[in-house]
Amino acid sequence: MVVATDTSVEVGQYAEHILEVPAVRPWHTPALTNVQLQLVASG
Repeated sequence: MVVATDTSVEVGQYAEHILEVPAVRPWHTPALTNVQLQLVASG
């Protein structure tokens, strides 16, 4: 699983699943990434 802000970069070669996080200010990225990973873990 890869978490990326820009899926136009070839990240698909590193993992089967890609979680796309919207491009936001750098200090918001960890919070958005954490929320997505928590949703995956609870599912």
